[in-house]
Amino acid sequence: MKSLIRYTKAGFLCAVLFVSAEAQITISQADVNRIFTPGNQVVNRNDNVTTTFNVGSPGSNFWDFSGLQTTTFQVYTSVAAAGTPHIANFPGATHAARVDTNLQGISGTVYHYLQLNATGLRNLGNMARATPFPFSTIELRTTVTPSEIVYGLPATLGTIWNTAFTNNVRITLNGQELSNTTTGHNATYTVDGYGTMLLPGSTQPIYALRVRKFNLYTNSQGSTGPAVSFVFLSRGGAVVQCEAIDTSAMSGTIAVRQGTVVWNNSIVSDSVLSVPGREGIPGDFALNQNYPNPFNPSTIIGYEVATAGFVSLKVFNMLGEEVATLVSEMKSPGMYETSWSADGLPSGVYFYRMTAGSFTETRRMMVLK
Repeated sequence: MKSLIRYTKAGFLCAVLFVSAEAQITISQADVNRIFTPGNQVVNRNDNVTTTFNVGSPGSNFWDFSGLQTTTFQVYTSVAAAGTPHIANFPGATHAARVDTNLQGISGTVYHYLQLNATGLRNLGNMARATPFPFSTIELRTTVTPSEIVYGLPATLGTIWNTAFTNNVRITLNGQELSNTTTGHNATYTVDGYGTMLLPGSTQPIYALRVRKFNLYTNSQGSTGPAVSFVFLSRGGAVVQCEAIDTSAMSGTIAVRQGTVVWNNSIVSDSVLSVPGREGIPGDFALNQNYPNPFNPSTIIGYEVATAGFVSLKVFNMLGEEVATLVSEMKSPGMYETSWSADGLPSGVYFYRMTAGSFTETRRMMVLK
């Protein structure tokens, strides 16, 4: 009878694992608006060294990007679109970002123009201007027609959006055209993964979505073909992206085109949720995937408490037997972490379950010794 009870418990836990709602994030219009608040800055980093990249898989993940490097970087500053010098060329722009850069080897300034509404963040194009010598101006204008949907909003697991557009890049010197190139794109973005990612210089993973982008392009030089990129997005504006060499790539460690790895840290705090009157307080209860996973012998488990109350967090083995109680107390609203050591326990799969009021969620982890 005891044996039957043990196996019944194990079956129950497995059932809970597969039917419980996974902790995911949703990136909303309010989140993107926070990111592009005038005065916010982002350091956009290019990693020209990395040639292989672990993109994880569809579904739940922990992505360790802590080994990414910085070969070059640019600092983007969000500014009010209405006050920029090229706003007349980009009607409908709601946000803009300025970056000082080199244009044809000459120091210049670039303004990027964006349009944000409830359904998405759109790229309208950019204008770069430099003065190589007195009384001369070189301009590079990129026009995106129609606008490119960069984020389909709200973005969460399962969100898909398609965007077909043409990039026209025109370079002029004192109004005289030097070059004019056009590239057509037809891209499909699919949010197929979620989890936490660890960025360089940080010990605290942040929630992120994985977006797989499939792009068919044709340029005015006659080049055509597909391209597959992976983009990892957080609510606070952290981004990691790369382009795969194999356009069928879906999971695991893939080869990436050198120079296509770009990343930046969060622009605003990922822990601040857009809940009016509850800044810094999670909008929902959540149990996060442990990290690292697999582990030996210790791991960290994060969880979120939306309202004050009693919280229980326990660990079970494959037989459904309780092997540890990590939390069993009243908790105020907030974001928490607790550690667990499997020292003295055998390798294998374990389950951890959080209960808080009517909220219950179970996740799986692996001890690998």
